Amino acid sequence: MMMRIAGGFLASALVMGLGCAATTETGAADTATSGSDVTATDTSGGADLPKDAAGDVPIVPPLDVPADLGGDSPPPLDEGPKHDTPTNDVPAPLDEGQDTSLDLGADQSQPLDAGPATDKPMFRITTISLLTPTLSLCVPGSDCLPVNAAVDSILAENLNDPTAPLDVLTQFASPVPEAGTTSVTLGQGTCLRDTQKVIQSCAFGNDPQAPPVLFDSVALKLSAACYANPTVPAPCFVTTPKDGLVLTVGDVKIGLKEALAAGTILSTDSEKILKDGFIKGFLPKAYAATIGFDLGGKTVSLADLLAKVTLETSGGVEGWSMTFAFGATAVPAAK
Repeated sequence: MMMRIAGGFLASALVMGLGCAATTETGAADTATSGSDVTATDTSGGADLPKDAAGDVPIVPPLDVPADLGGDSPPPLDEGPKHDTPTNDVPAPLDEGQDTSLDLGADQSQPLDAGPATDKPMFRITTISLLTPTLSLCVPGSDCLPVNAAVDSILAENLNDPTAPLDVLTQFASPVPEAGTTSVTLGQGTCLRDTQKVIQSCAFGNDPQAPPVLFDSVALKLSAACYANPTVPAPCFVTTPKDGLVLTVGDVKIGLKEALAAGTILSTDSEKILKDGFIKGFLPKAYAATIGFDLGGKTVSLADLLAKVTLETSGGVEGWSMTFAFGATAVPAAK
């Protein structure tokens, strides 16, 4: 496998497997009635009516109404809905100790409820760096130069790439933080983002050459630390070692044997995060020799960059222990 590195060189590959309520306008002013505008009827003038013998009460002759005006009789007028007659009751005076504030529901000074916690919380790794060992670029006739910082820079660029970010996910099979045991899935995946680059959902990938790894019997602790070196304080989790953790970066796949992950789980009303996290694993020398980097026309393997680090042996295989630090934030898991 070959990766072409520019400038600071080092491939983005060294990742190993990390892998109230809406305001309602009532429009009161618009609904006010205009019943106060009453037109007075003028009763002055007109012909004098005949009066009775006493000369007091006017005699009103009966109207001559034809028996049949022809045509259909008009329907009775719709008087409209009946309304309760308003009263002018005066409300009782308020007690000076009475609470007159408007109840808007939940305490608005508190953070908004993010909804019920998921039963299987998922996290996306947002920061990652190589803790150990120190990678060195050695040029004959000159000193060896440490290149861990260059590796970390490349990893950060991959995680935050605006067009194709690297999504490394961790998902718990039960709510956290809690004491007990659970299982954890760790590996590369894909997160869907909206036009503002906000993550809407995430899911693990289905690359048969880099499948996610399921860790069983993962310890969850609320009081004691989960790991000593590096220190992982409670509340925390720690997996048991397992082979097969692979991360794909560009055209390079980097895998670790006996991979182990741990981290502190912090939870608030608005978010959950993983901090002080790390992933450790064993990189066989033979495998590291197959991962190559093109540095200005010269091919340098990952094994070359580890040449100054003391070799270890695991199960009769020579190689190096690798440790990466990481931090992660909760993301919505695809349904």
